[in-house]
Amino acid sequence: NLDIKDLLTDVENNDFTPIENSELVDGGIIYDNLDISYNGENPDIGAYEFGGEYWVPGITWNLNQEFGEEFTFPDNLSDSLGDINNDGIVNILDILVLIDIILNEDTYNENGDINGDGGINISDIILLINIILDN
Repeated sequence: NLDIKDLLTDVENNDFTPIENSELVDGGIIYDNLDISYNGENPDIGAYEFGGEYWVPGITWNLNQEFGEEFTFPDNLSDSLGDINNDGIVNILDILVLIDIILNEDTYNENGDINGDGGINISDIILLINIILDN
């Protein structure tokens, strides 16, 4: 009956490091002999390692510093994620095509894998609806 917040340092202030001696410390496993550094016998469960370096997630680079001030996006660049029928518009027709792919076990469509999990399912439909509603 524990709450995950009871195992982390200070969730309200976005400090998600595990508390010393919690079930998260050394509770992780290494997959496929990944070469990662960790403290203790095993990696900790979660993104942060107890006693490890605190880091802030997100992009840490500047577009101009990486590519120069002369860099411009191509005029025809469009966000194809969700554009299942490749018509340049993300709309209800893409939802219908996505449903058809799921129902008919059709060929995998990378643009339809909205959550990037390698498959197409109801989660992708929900995310696609959210994309459409947010536009």
